[in-house]
Amino acid sequence: MIHKTTMKKTKLVALAAIFILLASVHMSEYVLATPTFDKFWKEKKMGPAFAAIKFLPINVENFMAEKTVRDILDDLTTTHKDNFIPLLLFEPNPQSPEILNLMHTFIKIIAQFYVVALLLTGAYFIFNSASPSKRSKAKSMLLRLILSMALLTLSVPIFMFIVDVNHFAKNVVLTVGIGNAEGAPLNDYSNNLMDPTIGWLKHTISLCGGWLGTTYWEPTVTIPFFLIMFALLVGPLVILTFRYIALIFLGALFPATIFFSCFEPTRKIGRGIFKVTVMWVFVSFIEAVVLVVWGIAMQAIGAFGMDGCSGSMGLIQASIGMAGAFMLIVAPLMLLGIMNWVAGMGIPIAFFAEPLAAMVAALESIEVENE
Repeated sequence: MIHKTTMKKTKLVALAAIFILLASVHMSEYVLATPTFDKFWKEKKMGPAFAAIKFLPINVENFMAEKTVRDILDDLTTTHKDNFIPLLLFEPNPQSPEILNLMHTFIKIIAQFYVVALLLTGAYFIFNSASPSKRSKAKSMLLRLILSMALLTLSVPIFMFIVDVNHFAKNVVLTVGIGNAEGAPLNDYSNNLMDPTIGWLKHTISLCGGWLGTTYWEPTVTIPFFLIMFALLVGPLVILTFRYIALIFLGALFPATIFFSCFEPTRKIGRGIFKVTVMWVFVSFIEAVVLVVWGIAMQAIGAFGMDGCSGSMGLIQASIGMAGAFMLIVAPLMLLGIMNWVAGMGIPIAFFAEPLAAMVAALESIEVENE
């Protein structure tokens, strides 16, 4: 009986000790966080042992979260360094088996429409042979069909020409602006632009934690800065990857683009597809221009290749760095605005419809004069 009573008292004492310990740790979070106690701790210089008591029990979760965020950012930085320049230099090959097979599939589908259109044009010519104006209209329709079929057979060379123009212009910009259009030097050039920007953002997170009285990355500050760094590192890669995928599809669809652009009822559709195709082809050229301009600006302010984590970058230098990185993301939107202006001038129509219209008008005038 005495033994049981002793065991019961021992359990109660142990439970009470555990409760007091947990309560003291819980209350210390509020006591140690007060400005008065924090000032007392700093003035009295209680030593590293007390610092560990003040620091570790409270902020373990923040340490783990900070480590996770740092690991994610390191992985994203490595991914950006390894893939941005290769994606920037990479161009789709219109003569690859994948694109050619898709092109041939669309051409086979379009060929059926040409057969039907030729039969209808022939029937229209036969049943309206007594009318000179209708005969002339039938001949112009037949001429449009023949010329559009000729352009359809040249769809692969036309698409290759557009891609080659972009590739040549991009190489000229990189060679003139940077001095080299090869992978390794461009990779170093890009890293000397992105590293200072990302380093400054990381350093700013640490500074904000210090201003808030902590030595870890405060979540309320870390999350917005993490989202900015995530967008800067991932955004250009997503755009260039989507560009490659879009060009595979648009290249395969290019015969249909020519077909739609050659006829009045579907010309608006063809013009839209052509505009989107040219836009995505020249995305890499626009990003090359942004990269060169960004590098010139960073060199002018002395931030090119700077160690942003050391805190040596100023606010203006960091602002220019982030502006250049964001420009890599908004470049397709800028190009879309430019292409709307160009489309208003009628480049797709001039490319496809105007030569056809001029030729048809000339032949019609000859037909009328002969009659």
